[in-house]
Amino acid sequence: MNSIKCPICGEGTLHEQIESKTYRFKGASITIDNIVYDVCDKCGEAFFKPEKSPHVDAILEEFYARTLGVLSPSEIKKARTTLGFTQKEFAKRLGVGEKNFAKYESGIMRPNKTTSDLIRILYARPEMLKYVSTEGLPEIERGATSL
Repeated sequence: MNSIKCPICGEGTLHEQIESKTYRFKGASITIDNIVYDVCDKCGEAFFKPEKSPHVDAILEEFYARTLGVLSPSEIKKARTTLGFTQKEFAKRLGVGEKNFAKYESGIMRPNKTTSDLIRILYARPEMLKYVSTEGLPEIERGATSL
């Protein structure tokens, strides 16, 4: 096995370690186990190895979304698929760009609170889909709640 020199101090050798790490965000915290790092035996510098810890990104994205009060990528995808839409169709219904919606589901970008709340409403009350249309406002009955 080839030893890898530390790119920081240039003297030490990197050794793989598995640790737990606590992340803090807006007053909340989460501890994630089994995170793989390369650590220098001389200076102690640690280098995260995402290819050996693929679970970290998904856990953190869920944590950040929950802390911010917006839907996580998995919740967005579940709502969309349960309602029977493609990404393109659902993006159009929500009034967001197709590329942005794809980024919501992949975790590259988070939806704003309003978009998250609309998805929550549509998931909980699918009959409300008729009011979220690409064709303009539905006809409103006389005497109904005014806009």
